[in-house]
Amino acid sequence: YNGSGGDIVIPGDMRITSIGKYVFCNNQSITSVKIPDGIELIGDGAFMECTNLKSVSFPTNYFRIAPYAFGGAGVTSLSTGLFDGCSSLKTVTLPSTCTFILPAFKNCDNLTEIILSDGIPKVLNGIFYKCSAIKKIYIPDSATEIESGAFTDCESLEAIVVPNSVTQIEENVITNCDKAV
Repeated sequence: YNGSGGDIVIPGDMRITSIGKYVFCNNQSITSVKIPDGIELIGDGAFMECTNLKSVSFPTNYFRIAPYAFGGAGVTSLSTGLFDGCSSLKTVTLPSTCTFILPAFKNCDNLTEIILSDGIPKVLNGIFYKCSAIKKIYIPDSATEIESGAFTDCESLEAIVVPNSVTQIEENVITNCDKAV
């Protein structure tokens, strides 16, 4: 890809089923991406090191995101490194089909809002490591556990809204988050 960047809209009417490996890698001009229904795979490193990427709209169908596609993972899961290093990413809204999230948001230091989908059974260790701009996290009603280290070095974190469904909270869930109450 060598377009002008900005807001990228992958056309939904061209029967595109995958976004190739490293196709947008290191493109500093991309600010948002809209991925349409019909995409089955986002390839390795497709959006890796897109440091000005601020928002991503995922399709509603089931799909896979390869390792380090944004920094893999899929609509049913987000894997380690998905958004690693996307330092301008500000908001992420996950589809309701996403039920498993590994540490996908490491070093997203401008991420201020993430809407976790209902269906996630637990918040894993390191999921928001060094997400220093997040102020408030809402844990979905489907969650029953929050693992140790889930919120490490989240310097701006002020509150975590935990539903009654959470029955297990491990030690040291919040580490180096001076504003957290």
